[in-house]
Amino acid sequence: MHKLNYYWRIFATGFCFTSFGLGGLCLSTLIFPVINLLPISKNASRRLAQHIVHYSFRFFLWEMQVVGVLRMEIQGKERLQENDCNLFIANHPTLIDAIIIIAQLKEVDCAVKHSHWNNPFVSGAVKATGYISNSSPEQLLNECVDNIKNNRSLVIFPEGTRTTPGESIKFKRGAAHIALRCNQDLRPITINCNTSSLTKDKKWYQIPLNGPMQINVTIHNLISTTTFKNQAKNEPQAARHLTQYLQANYQKEICTNDRFSTRDKTTHYRFT
Repeated sequence: MHKLNYYWRIFATGFCFTSFGLGGLCLSTLIFPVINLLPISKNASRRLAQHIVHYSFRFFLWEMQVVGVLRMEIQGKERLQENDCNLFIANHPTLIDAIIIIAQLKEVDCAVKHSHWNNPFVSGAVKATGYISNSSPEQLLNECVDNIKNNRSLVIFPEGTRTTPGESIKFKRGAAHIALRCNQDLRPITINCNTSSLTKDKKWYQIPLNGPMQINVTIHNLISTTTFKNQAKNEPQAARHLTQYLQANYQKEICTNDRFSTRDKTTHYRFT
């Protein structure tokens, strides 16, 4: 029975990703071109496309859980409904992290790999939704800042790519620069995967031996960037200190799976 379940989960994982690819191809070739022809504004078209992607991702995660290849738990989901933040950051351990987050938010922009613009399965989606390419760091920073200033939500993975298992988390400073430049608080999201699956060093079919992969997602309280900005001489220094703070606390959270702590709200920042 154990071997039978293992081979079933390999087949089911392949089935899920095949359906994901075919669904993306269908959206790119049939649905999103029709949306572009509708007599609506560019902003309305983008919002409609993001809603479609949101529900498509929700279906994909539901499918993975139904066939038994994924178990997922989300803590603090109610914080996503609070209207006090539209800048989200997350660590990036698995292939489906962006899918998980976008499946929780109906309207959100995302910084994604430039190679997706040439991928027939997802190119239509990234273009229709207005996602931002990471091809040019300076252009990426400017577009993200513009989006936040226009009250559009944004999710960023400060690592820039998936974490290599066993290595320390290393954040780039882009997310910190965006938050400081826009005077925007940050909403941290931590993603813990207790099994090595869909990671940077694994193929899609290298699944856990003993059961479904387990992903735990925690939506934390806001981090105020005000103190970092006030205590620094300039933006680069503030961005460096904020990035170091984020990186250290994410590393602690991922290693211990404990809640991030604070002593005083006025001088420290809570990840809870």
